Amino acid sequence: AKRSPAHRHRAGLPRLVMEQEGMDRADQLMTAKARLIELEERIPWSAVKKKWTPKRQSWVNSVQQATNFTAINKRLLQLESALKLESFESLWAPRREDWRAKLTEGAPG
Repeated sequence: AKRSPAHRHRAGLPRLVMEQEGMDRADQLMTAKARLIELEERIPWSAVKKKWTPKRQSWVNSVQQATNFTAINKRLLQLESALKLESFESLWAPRREDWRAKLTEGAPG
């Protein structure tokens, strides 16, 4: 997939699913998977580590096959780990570990 020109990312990654009335858990999961893949597609190649390239398709497949939010959280952590630290705004580094811990505690099933 062709990537847009390099740009600085906002501190943190966007929320993947907002609680919405009338949206059941399956719909929320489907939305989260689509948004996570869309997020990854918008990241310029210059912002990811070289080791991401051979892992990308497997990662996309694992997102598509995720059956719960714990699996989605794990894939989000993998994506964040694939990004070069300099791709983030400077505010991200001091917040990273706390964000990762919260995500690891994360959404139940």
